Amino acid sequence: MFKAGNAGFSLLYYDDNWESYADKILLKTQRDKNDWTNFLSFLENISEPAGNCSELFTYINEENLAWYFAITNVIGNFDSYLGSGRNYYLYQLGEKGINHIIPWDLNLAWGTYSNNWNVYNHSIFNYLEERPLFNKVLDCANIRKLYVQNIETLLNEDLNPTVIEAKIDSLANLVRPEIAKDENSLFSLEDFETNLQDKLQTSTGSIPGLKEFITQRSDFIRSELEAYDHEDFVSILNFSNRYFNRNFRQGKMGKIVHNHKIFNVLGQSIE
Repeated sequence: MFKAGNAGFSLLYYDDNWESYADKILLKTQRDKNDWTNFLSFLENISEPAGNCSELFTYINEENLAWYFAITNVIGNFDSYLGSGRNYYLYQLGEKGINHIIPWDLNLAWGTYSNNWNVYNHSIFNYLEERPLFNKVLDCANIRKLYVQNIETLLNEDLNPTVIEAKIDSLANLVRPEIAKDENSLFSLEDFETNLQDKLQTSTGSIPGLKEFITQRSDFIRSELEAYDHEDFVSILNFSNRYFNRNFRQGKMGKIVHNHKIFNVLGQSIE
């Protein structure tokens, strides 16, 4: 198991010498063996062009990777590999040492850590400088498809604003009496109530309101998914005859775009 250092690690490949990475990512288990072989091969793979996608899956679990980036982006957890480069483990499982990415320390999720981005409108499809693992997800069709499908699942189910706001209210009711009694709390009960819905201004800036962040982030991502026109995610149905051609384009989010063409008796298109 490896853990990104406090300064973060981009997973960039430098060379095949483990000492080049020892101050950036820490070996946390089986230190007596000090075996970096699989890890260095993994870094080398993700640094290579997109054409090497099939080999990627010999190093990392694609479902785990697609879920990690889907959740990270939807909840705006940018104090992570995507943003700061921190707060993740790589855990090698099985005889082949397949890597699984494990997040931790999510206290700055929901847009609290901005990484100098617009946390509401940060694109789920932006290639990121010095983030080869995420860029590989966008480059490789199979895993990109999983990534997009997972985002859609989150927005339609557990992280749908209606669903999660009910959970927020339930948890707020649970902790509210304890917050009122806590004499060492960093924030007042009034701050807590404000920040459930709206931005909270602090001495160092502002903290997004939990519900308003979820709603705005969800709306933005849905708009990106609707605009994302790729054959992997769009089904095309064509119905035509001599006089009438109808095309339906249906995206994963359920919106249907109708395109009609009318033809005259000579089979000529009427604009």
